[in-house]
Amino acid sequence: MADLAARLERARAAGVTLESAAAFLQDPEAVAAATADPEAAVAAARSAFSATETIVRGAYSRFPAVSGAGFHSGGADPRSQALYSTLTYVRRAGLYTPDDLEQMEAAGGVTAAWAAVEYLRLTLFVSALEALIVQLESSAIAPGDYAGAVYELARRFGDFPVAS
Repeated sequence: MADLAARLERARAAGVTLESAAAFLQDPEAVAAATADPEAAVAAARSAFSATETIVRGAYSRFPAVSGAGFHSGGADPRSQALYSTLTYVRRAGLYTPDDLEQMEAAGGVTAAWAAVEYLRLTLFVSALEALIVQLESSAIAPGDYAGAVYELARRFGDFPVAS
């Protein structure tokens, strides 16, 4: 588990990209090591996803109202609306959330090993999503483009083949 945490922290620090995540998920040794302890994979994904949920829920305090036509006519910063909808874009793209995976496991529809791989995929996705959130915060990506970028990122992460 310490190795998984260290690898994911290095990935997060290096900025997980589509390419680095795909390479990680296609490396049988890396996937085996990362999913050897399914409970650790669940905990890592839940922690990462929870941190993102906290950021998303705080969107309107993160980006306060702007004054477009003067001091008294403030409207919501479009970045707050885009950020607040992040998890909607993720769900529309079909990427599983921790709650989805937990429900599938509880229903007996999936094995713990399969779920562990999906939790790993989610952890890597959240690390890559953090880079998009930073771009939104710094206005490097427009709020209108953010929705499509999150959707595409989630869709592509969901499509990555995983080594077995």
